[in-house]
Amino acid sequence: MLKKPGRKPKEIPGDERGLIIEIYKEYLVGATIIKRILDEKGKHLGHNKIHGIMLEEGFAKREGNKQKRIKYKCYQRKHSNSLWHTD
Repeated sequence: MLKKPGRKPKEIPGDERGLIIEIYKEYLVGATIIKRILDEKGKHLGHNKIHGIMLEEGFAKREGNKQKRIKYKCYQRKHSNSLWHTD
């Protein structure tokens, strides 16, 4: 049986989770600003981890349009030599 790939997620202590919730309720800002506030207080957490906690608590939401992969269009010219330029 295959295991799940990747690193196992670390558990976030309750005091850090409580600190993030407290800061969010006080300032009503996003994960990157909360990261800066925590850095000023001497506690370092990544903004992705903070955003994950905010998603779990319902303070943030996933935006569908930002989750979609961008579709690329192949650009082709009518004539292959039309791009040439000489000085």
